[in-house]
Amino acid sequence: MPSGLQTLRDLLKAAPDIHYDMHAVLADGDLVAVHGRVTGWGSKPVIGEDIFRVDRGKIVEHWDVVQDEAPSPSVATQ
Repeated sequence: MPSGLQTLRDLLKAAPDIHYDMHAVLADGDLVAVHGRVTGWGSKPVIGEDIFRVDRGKIVEHWDVVQDEAPSPSVATQ
């Protein structure tokens, strides 16, 4: 996916059913990590981690990891 704010805007216009549930935000110095669940992007929910490096209040670098959501383990009943 190309970089830039316009890419994000175009993605949201092309997929208006995207929903993001933020689960955790971590920060250390100039690094911020956001962990969440995305639905409406594909046929299955995905889990993602975005890591940002911030300089003077602006995002200057971004990395991410995205994977299909793993099914919850079944709980055996007796």
